[in-house]
Amino acid sequence: MSLLSDDEKVQHLQQRWSEGALDLQAVERLLGEVIESGAWQSFHTPNGVSVKPANFREFITAEPFQGLGATEEKIAALLGDDNNAVVKMRNLLKRKPSPGSANHGNNVTPVGRTTVTGNRRDYTLDRLQRDSPELFDAVQRKELSANAAAIQAGFRPKSFTVRSDDPEKIAATLRRQLPEDVLKQVINHLEGW
Repeated sequence: MSLLSDDEKVQHLQQRWSEGALDLQAVERLLGEVIESGAWQSFHTPNGVSVKPANFREFITAEPFQGLGATEEKIAALLGDDNNAVVKMRNLLKRKPSPGSANHGNNVTPVGRTTVTGNRRDYTLDRLQRDSPELFDAVQRKELSANAAAIQAGFRPKSFTVRSDDPEKIAATLRRQLPEDVLKQVINHLEGW
């Protein structure tokens, strides 16, 4: 439990963020506290001006001292292993998509106006928490990665990477990764060319 007031939590987070986040652990901890406590919803700047962002996205992107002056992606990356904060942030951001936001290399499918699906960590953790709480708990205990839990839950297929420049390595990878019956089907498909 933090001894800081909501105003102090937000102000310390803004200060650490504006300093270039030299102490990433402190920023991660403060960010988690600001999200968990809801301090971002109403706070005062150091000179006493009351700030009430319309939503969490506005808090993230608004210029200091009205917000953090950051991007959603940078904030999500800073949350690190705090899975509860990642899920809470995703839920806060689901309410309204940011206009023109890029997916930055993630396999992300916009659904409707407010939901993002795909292989993003926040989506995976949110879905595990909702649909497979026991696997979410295993991720929390660091017994499984979020990806391994999603595969085990059945909502993400197992995948692997194959180099394309060496036929022997391609064959070795396929032999190692595929069950024999599936490998035979692949061979049949290739011979059918």
